[in-house]
Amino acid sequence: MADKSHLPTEKDFSGRAVQRYVFNETIQHPATIIPLGVAGGFTGLMLLGLMAVNPITLIVPVVAGLAGGGAWLYNYGVRGRYLAEERVQSLRDELEQAQRNELYSIKEECREAGFDEGYKEAEELGSAYLKIRDYLEKQSKAGQNLDSVRYQSLAKDIYREGVKLLRSALEAHKALQAIDVEALKRDRKNYSKQLEKAKTEAERKGLEARIKNHDDRIAIYDKHSQVIYSFMAQLEELEGVLENSYLELVDLAQGRGLTTPAESVNRLEQAVHAARKVEAKLRGEDTSVEDSEYLEAG
Repeated sequence: MADKSHLPTEKDFSGRAVQRYVFNETIQHPATIIPLGVAGGFTGLMLLGLMAVNPITLIVPVVAGLAGGGAWLYNYGVRGRYLAEERVQSLRDELEQAQRNELYSIKEECREAGFDEGYKEAEELGSAYLKIRDYLEKQSKAGQNLDSVRYQSLAKDIYREGVKLLRSALEAHKALQAIDVEALKRDRKNYSKQLEKAKTEAERKGLEARIKNHDDRIAIYDKHSQVIYSFMAQLEELEGVLENSYLELVDLAQGRGLTTPAESVNRLEQAVHAARKVEAKLRGEDTSVEDSEYLEAG
């Protein structure tokens, strides 16, 4: 899995960062640096007195400088927009590949941990996302405008939330593996029987402490089990939204849509919002402000 410390961040997508990238790429282009290097070399030699100053030696750095400067202006001014688009797409591809690698890693961890439901959901999430992503890319290339940019952005958001839910469910599943709940229940039952027959205060207190300890551990097990159910239920909802959105897009493209693009986009936004709320609630976090800003931005 890719090192997250080297993955693109929001700052890398900012206008300033992309502009800086374009500037560096164009200023370091061979068509720029070679002529400028020639101009600088000739000028330096003449200043050091190592080359005679005459019309020919003067015109070479001028022409070379103009050529290098002209090449940079063309690359930066004309090709700059395309370089910026390529840069942003490259960053997006890098993020998506990292997310796909993470999903594959989670699938393998689920398999190794015996978390069959998690493995199955990972397969279905990846399949649902790729189906809608590939369809939107195909329609975009065909020139059919289905608000594909917004759809793709929301589909990626749902995919990312799904991966986070899977990771959280897997962590909870691994935590449960450390607890033999059936053994705890058997021991607790035996302690309860012994407590009924206890003859001394010390014996009763000792058994009561053991029973409480087992009750606490069983409660933790039950809590983690419920957390897994909640994560998996929300994950299935996300997969359903992706599948339904794919069918709606097909209907819209063929002119028989039973819904509007705005309604479909709104459902995707609400799905992302709901997934974030579920995970935050189970982790004891508050994302009400972020969720409000996300929905307003949609």
